[in-house]
Amino acid sequence: MRLLVLYHAGFTYTPMILHYLESMRNHSAHEVEYFNVDSRYGEGLDFSAYDAVFVNFCVVSVARVPEPPKFLPRLVAALHAYRGVKIASVQDEYDFTNAVKRFFRQIGVDIILTNVPQEAVRTIYHETAFGHVRFETVQTAYLADEVLLDPEHLLPLAERPIALGYRGRVLPYRLGDVGWHKSEVGYQFQAACANRGLACDIACDEESRFIGDAWIDFVRRCRVMLGTQSGANVFDFDGDLHRRLTAIHKGDPVNFSYAKVRDEVSAHAVDFDMGQVSARIFEAAASRTALALVRGSYSGVIEPDEHYVPIEPDYSNVDQVIDRILDLDAMQAMADRTYTHVVGNPANRYQGLVARVDGLIERAASAKMPARPGCSHLAVTAAPLGGDPYLMERVTDLRAELRSLVAQFSEFLQLAAKQQVEVMIHPDGTYRVLRTASAQAG
Repeated sequence: MRLLVLYHAGFTYTPMILHYLESMRNHSAHEVEYFNVDSRYGEGLDFSAYDAVFVNFCVVSVARVPEPPKFLPRLVAALHAYRGVKIASVQDEYDFTNAVKRFFRQIGVDIILTNVPQEAVRTIYHETAFGHVRFETVQTAYLADEVLLDPEHLLPLAERPIALGYRGRVLPYRLGDVGWHKSEVGYQFQAACANRGLACDIACDEESRFIGDAWIDFVRRCRVMLGTQSGANVFDFDGDLHRRLTAIHKGDPVNFSYAKVRDEVSAHAVDFDMGQVSARIFEAAASRTALALVRGSYSGVIEPDEHYVPIEPDYSNVDQVIDRILDLDAMQAMADRTYTHVVGNPANRYQGLVARVDGLIERAASAKMPARPGCSHLAVTAAPLGGDPYLMERVTDLRAELRSLVAQFSEFLQLAAKQQVEVMIHPDGTYRVLRTASAQAG
């Protein structure tokens, strides 16, 4: 069978997305090719040369934005007309959920790889249009072969220079407690390590994030890695919560905080668990790096105390967690147990996911139109186009420079206002300082 994977090359600078995409050609029993939906193409998109089309979650993410890209209507029309097996994966389906569902209805999807637990699928996808759709609950990420290293080349924890490491960021408050923990766990342990005089490498700002292989190198230099679940238990179906929080922030940006809006956010929470295991958990486990995580389900992949040191969600046991992670013998034993448990389970590997996808496609194909070779003239590739890590690092540097320049220019404008100096800004970004009326009069 011939399988075409649709993806957006603008997302592949993220290793997890690139690993997810590459796993299809690495492990599928079928002939796999890739089509970048952001490439140049005319009105006549035709996928009929393939038995199945797999719409990766990065394409679905593009479909949910308030102002979707210009190529989307043509892509939707081509998928709607296609008569082979249509399978789509989705992540972050709690965000602008109705836009995601509208996209699925428009293309006439047959199979959806969802993060929603099976018992709750029909609570979210309750419309009759989804009555025929097969929903398969999967994880957001799996263990990629690319992050596996010969254990002999991994330093024992006692020889690693970083006692406790973490990289997080402040996420939108509409993601609720799960999203809030992404930065809060870093702030809590930064302060605790400072009080205890413990050397750590913890940051929650964009400038400190790692690009490409630098991230996994960092993980392998840490004895213990902090972490939280991915996902969110808050569903913003129509973007109403997003608009409400935006209005609150605009009205009082200085005092805007998660504590101020937490009750409003929690009103949109669902009564089932959407906490997910992330690629970071697999990367740490494969690196034999011990884990200290905010207590959660983690898709059932790991268990507290057995595979990670649990941090209570109210951070009431931070000091006890630090005491535990300072016991290197205990941490080494835990890291070794987690490595064996995670790496040794085929269900945690991308091979297992792709085998499931192959099976789903094969069972659905009997009722679909077979491929018609020669009917398509798409600019496909044998592998997904990956983002250049060097260019992404330069983009990060340029963004930091831009923020600095904006801050400096803002200070300049404030000073100019105090001195009653008029500034004329040209479209090309340059500016001229004009004399004030009083100065001209003098």
